[in-house]
Amino acid sequence: MTLNIVVEQPEKKVALLGASDRHLRMLREAFGVNVYARDDELRLSGDQDAVSKAAAVIDVMQKQLRRREWLSADEVGKAIEQMARSQHQANEGTIDVFSHTRRIKPKTA
Repeated sequence: MTLNIVVEQPEKKVALLGASDRHLRMLREAFGVNVYARDDELRLSGDQDAVSKAAAVIDVMQKQLRRREWLSADEVGKAIEQMARSQHQANEGTIDVFSHTRRIKPKTA
């Protein structure tokens, strides 16, 4: 699945993407999606469920930027964790494991 998201406030694009695109890397690692930034648009591609989760986090990030000038990596991490938690509640009986450095996948499924 591929999804294009327009950056609501192009003047805050650096704040949305993070220093050296750090926030985009966090999304890639957390959800296993490809994220590309071109002009005033973000393109997400990957598994439909993962793209939907990443898009929801980007929506939260853009809403936060309406009220302030910058997002910290901690705030983005909290948004990612919140999305994982809400998904976990929807999928009772599954376990989500996160690492700040990489995505962890089970060897058996």
